Amino acid sequence: MMSSNAARVPWLPRMPPAAGATLTILGGRLKTRRPVGMDEVGGIPLSSSTDRRGIRRRALSSLVLVALGVAGSSRMGRKMKPNLDLPGGSRSRTLSRLLRVAVVIALTGIGGHPARAQQLEGQPEQPRPPKSATGLEGIEILVTPYLWATWIDVGIHPSNSRLPDADETLGFDKIAKHLSWVPFMGEAEIRKGSYGVLIDYLHAPLRAGLNTRDIVFGGGTGGSTLDTGTAMFLYRPIAQPEQYLDVGVGVRAWGLNGDISLNEGLLPATSVTRGVAWADPLIAARYHRELGNGFGLTAYGDFGGFGLGAHTDWQVIGTVDYAIKSWIDLHVGFRSLNFNYSLPRAGLDMNIYGPILALTFRL
Repeated sequence: MMSSNAARVPWLPRMPPAAGATLTILGGRLKTRRPVGMDEVGGIPLSSSTDRRGIRRRALSSLVLVALGVAGSSRMGRKMKPNLDLPGGSRSRTLSRLLRVAVVIALTGIGGHPARAQQLEGQPEQPRPPKSATGLEGIEILVTPYLWATWIDVGIHPSNSRLPDADETLGFDKIAKHLSWVPFMGEAEIRKGSYGVLIDYLHAPLRAGLNTRDIVFGGGTGGSTLDTGTAMFLYRPIAQPEQYLDVGVGVRAWGLNGDISLNEGLLPATSVTRGVAWADPLIAARYHRELGNGFGLTAYGDFGGFGLGAHTDWQVIGTVDYAIKSWIDLHVGFRSLNFNYSLPRAGLDMNIYGPILALTFRL
């Protein structure tokens, strides 16, 4: 806005107000108000590159208008009289100042993009979706080592009906005493959304001495190794804050190896090794319910075999769960793992059961 006592020079073309400069003549002198900062014009922030391109166009237009005004003033000088007489030489100085003001305005508009770039650099980055501890988007890894105090019921049923059945129960104390190496018991689960893959593996090597009464052989040792692994593909049709349900299909592989080594006596030393392995298809379900205050219940069961490997192969697990930390859970419960398999000359039943203690770590 111009002051009330300011006079307008008739040969001066009107400057576009968006160019950010006001020209007034006060007391016979030309005054220019300095343009505002590079990031705003007329108090209005430059919020886009379109605003700055408009400023550059208006600034260049100002240069053209000033040039045209200078050229036109020489032609119209004799026909038109200025409303305000300027002192001698002031007209040329005024034109010089006008040119300088127009150049500054043009440079202000041209330099807008670097200023905007600096403004963008100073703005905070948009938040990104959080990642899991693995650094993989939407993937959760659960690792569960466990201790299973097992009892084993073994039943052997010879195909020859004239031979009697044999049944034996091995308690946890006997099994622990005859472990030849540290057993491995562990589970891992990888989840993404409603889908998951569950892997469980158990390795238990056993060895015991044999008493031959030193008649034919001078004693010996016998051992057996149990290996079993389960791979299950899970789908979660129910996923709620207080409960979830998983259903799945998979396979469980079994490996039983036995060996007998007899020391030399009346007969030379000898050893015999036998083993059997098979795999059973499975269907499974798992249900978890939150009880509040960090406690929960989990029930798992699978069933398979269907005569393709074992006649029957099934398992049940029930645990009480407690969330120690956000990344670690404690499980205490009971597990039973069973199969019925036909050997070439006998049927073999095995039931492995006992209390279980586990920790689940979220990676």
